[in-house]
Amino acid sequence: MIRVLAIAIVFLFCTSCSEDSKYAPITPAAIIALPETPYNYSNLNLPSHFTTNDGGVLPSSINGIDNTPEDNPITDGGATLGRVLFYDVNLSRNKTVACASCHRQNLAFTDSPVLSLGFNFAPTRRHSITLVNQRYYVRGRFFWDERAATLEEQVLQPIVDHNEMGLTETEIIQRVSERPFYSNLFLGAFGSGNITNERIAKALSQFIRSIVSSQSKYDEGRAQVATRLTPFPNFTDAENLGKELFLKPVA
Repeated sequence: MIRVLAIAIVFLFCTSCSEDSKYAPITPAAIIALPETPYNYSNLNLPSHFTTNDGGVLPSSINGIDNTPEDNPITDGGATLGRVLFYDVNLSRNKTVACASCHRQNLAFTDSPVLSLGFNFAPTRRHSITLVNQRYYVRGRFFWDERAATLEEQVLQPIVDHNEMGLTETEIIQRVSERPFYSNLFLGAFGSGNITNERIAKALSQFIRSIVSSQSKYDEGRAQVATRLTPFPNFTDAENLGKELFLKPVA
């Protein structure tokens, strides 16, 4: 019973990816539906408990662990471009898969197969890691084996992997350049329509860092009480007991 309750509370913490339309799937045909004023990606408006803890060991939840580099802050225009790139199947060898094919919003930006499938339906080497809260991974390294030193270094590697998306770095620029709508998106993101792999990597990184879990049932309950140990008004008795067990220090 204790194990079941503990597992249940993990889902309460983790099933918090917002269904906000700014993260919803988008196709090239839907580019014209993008709002004239970009969605707000730069100001996440996080709940106060993300920055002010309640007297625990850590002074706060996220202070000091943001891996956003100084030369690539999240901007509304940059993350908008990143979102379009993220869902663009044109960035795979046979134009059938996108980054979003293995990082699906309805699965917390991860995938259901044990080994995700590349553009030719062959299994990749590993299960797709969730993209939620990658901004707050304090080590700032990426892939399961942490071989990428930054998110900016990581994001193009699946695109050029021969089994995942199968392009070369030159072909990435060619594929993006052949889409007429990208010129204005790059202009809005970087001040000019010049398309480079560095800018593509920066835009994808901005979009991914904007995917932060902040609207879960746990977050809603935590906002209503003084400390995380207080029973949450929106939890059932079983859920509050599960939370207590989950947060209880191991003896």
